[in-house]
This record gives sequence, C-alpha cells and structure tokens, in this order.
Amino acid sequence: MATSGYLGLPLTFGQIPDFASQYYYDLISTHIGIEQRLELAAERYKSILSDPRVQELEGKLVRCGFTFSLFTAKHLIAWWSWRANLVGPEEANADLEAYLAESEIEFVAAAWLHGIEIAQSIQLAEDITLLHPSDLPNYPDKQIALQSRAFNLLRNSVPRCLLCRRVRLRKLPGIEEKHDFQSDVQQTFLDVGLIINAMPELHCSVGWRTGYMPDNVPLGMFGGMAGSSTISDVVLTLECQASQESFRDFPLIKERFDQLSSSWKTRVRGCLSRLGQAKGRTSNADKSLDLGIALEMVLLDSEHGGSELPGQLNAHFRARGAWLLGKDFEERQEIYALLGKIYSWRSQVAHTGGLAPSSVRSSSFNEDFNRALRLAERLVRKLIVEGPPNDWKQVTLGMHMESKEPPEANQSH
Repeated sequence: MATSGYLGLPLTFGQIPDFASQYYYDLISTHIGIEQRLELAAERYKSILSDPRVQELEGKLVRCGFTFSLFTAKHLIAWWSWRANLVGPEEANADLEAYLAESEIEFVAAAWLHGIEIAQSIQLAEDITLLHPSDLPNYPDKQIALQSRAFNLLRNSVPRCLLCRRVRLRKLPGIEEKHDFQSDVQQTFLDVGLIINAMPELHCSVGWRTGYMPDNVPLGMFGGMAGSSTISDVVLTLECQASQESFRDFPLIKERFDQLSSSWKTRVRGCLSRLGQAKGRTSNADKSLDLGIALEMVLLDSEHGGSELPGQLNAHFRARGAWLLGKDFEERQEIYALLGKIYSWRSQVAHTGGLAPSSVRSSSFNEDFNRALRLAERLVRKLIVEGPPNDWKQVTLGMHMESKEPPEANQSH
C-alpha cells in the first residue's frame, strides 16, 4: 500500500495501529506551512492569494459543520495540499473552485450509536445512512472507531457505527438563518435511533451528535472540529449485528412514526428508549424493570384518575396486549400469560429492588425474557403503524381496529 501521495507527501491518515492523536499531529505538521517547503504549493498559494473570492473571505467566519471557523488563506493552502496529495492537484483544484463559487456548502451531520454494529453502510431512508466507520471522512474519530474494532479496545464504550445526514447550509453566517436546523437534525437522529429499537432483535442508543466536513470540502480538519454535543448518557453493554435486511420495514415505521400526534409520539419515544435498554443490558433486574416500564407507557392510561383497584392495572396491561395482537383464543391466552410474567418481573424489581430468586433460577427465564422482547417489539410496531386505539375498551372487548396489519405482526413469539 502506498505511503505517499500525488505530491510525494506522507499519506497522513495512517493505517491501523496508528493512533488518532498521532494522525492529527502528522496532518498538521505535514501541511501547515507547506507553501514554504514545496514549490508546487508555493505557486498554488500565490494564485489563491490573488483570487478576489479568497480575499473577500479572509478573516471571516465560515461554516465548519455545526460551528464556524476563522477563514485564512494559510489554512486553505494546507487543505489544498492535503487534498491534492490524496486525489491529485487537478481534482483538488476542482474541489476548491466549487467551494469558492458556491454560497452553500455541504457537511455530514452525524450521531454515533452504541450497541449496534454493521459490516457495511446501510441506507435507511433517502437522507439517512447508517454509516460504517470506514466510510467516514478522514477525522480522528474514524481512526478511533477503526482501532477499537481491530483491537477490541474499550468495546463497551466506543460506538461502532453512526447515523449520517448530508446537509447543505450557507457558507457564511447570516441573520436570516433563523431556523434551528441543529435541533431538527438532533431530533431526527434521536428518533431514528429509537425506532431501531423496534426492529426485531436490534437495539442502540445515540451517544453524541457531531459533524464532519466531506473530504472534498474546505477547510476540512484545518478549520477545526465541526461541533459536538452529548445526546444520551445511556451506554448499552450488549451489542447486536445488523444488516440491510434488518431494516426492511424501517421506511414504513419511520413514516408512520412521523405522523403520530405529539402526545402519543412522546409516549412511544419513552417506550422505545426503555425497550432499547431492556434489549442492551445484562442485569436481569435492570432489563426486567425497563421492559415493564416500556410496555406500561403504551398499554396503560390514567383513565381512572389514578384510583385503580389492586390488580386492575395488571389486568388492563395483560388484556390490552392480548387483544391487540392475538388473532384467536389460543394466541391471546399465550400473550396474556407472557404479559403477566413481564408485569410480575417489573413489580418485583420496583418493590423489592430485585427479582425473586425463584424467577431468576427458573430454567426458562432467559427463554421467556427473549420471547417477551419479541412480543414487545411487535406491540410497539403495531402501535406506531396503526396509532393508539381510539377506545381501549373496544380493544379489550374484541372489537379490532380496522387498519392494516403492521410489519411482521404474524411473527412467531
């Protein structure tokens, strides 16, 4: 594999096991001030300095992902040197010309995910990609993620893939930009991460939001990092493997999720967050509590003003789920019994701090819990696709909602 590029300079994005901090140091030391050490760069720097568009930008703030960076010709020639060494001067010149000619630039908004791993990038929607780290622009984060995959470093704390959305924004800040795109992008990432928890045998949590300039857009890393913020403090212990087939029903579920009322969407978000934790944690007590709370959020209401009789909540919980999914008496009976176990597990942890020894020692606990997770996935997918029942009483009396069967609603459990 080549160790130097078109300009004869080192290819500073090293191969594993080069560390991210070393990569960034090499990047800066190789290309900052390159116009003083390389004749080709010195000539290009003169032409850059004479360009009126560069003169207009000098000293101004320019877009660098979610933030802005001070534009200088010295940073621009450093970026050009890095890009020309990587792809050749001709392509680097074309990229630079496009940047100077356009009033808008593209950057990659991203959110790193814990708990889920993929072998290759997956297109989830028209504007959302589940990206493998190898397809990320050349930032230190990419190096860290690839190192952790190769050496199993910090496996439970380093995310393995990320959600990405390409965004076009004004190159220069403007007072007319009143729309808070950051909040919109962050909420989109949160919702997509939550919806993944409704997919069969998948789970994740959104770690932090950040952004990356594509390799062909100045100033890249020479303009600094693109702004980051933590979204969730939940780090899942267990990991799941996902493929393109895993997301077969994702487009429909995302479409229906976006159409939910604000109040119901809030409840579904809470349910999916807890469901993801139930699927990604190892503690039997913690995951049992999370699973019970997740389903209570979508199966129970306070229609009695909080004055339900003892056992009434349990009965509502079991009957609603059984009638919502069961197609015949036998299936409803099975669902009713499984929901009873879920409610019992939750109650044991909530009221005593842990599961009863008899529950944990049961040889069928793990099997029952996995069946409970598959049931929960089916329930929440149905309630997303069809929305909440207009009247729960009609559901528990067997008057089924007249709507389309949700994806995989007939999946065995």
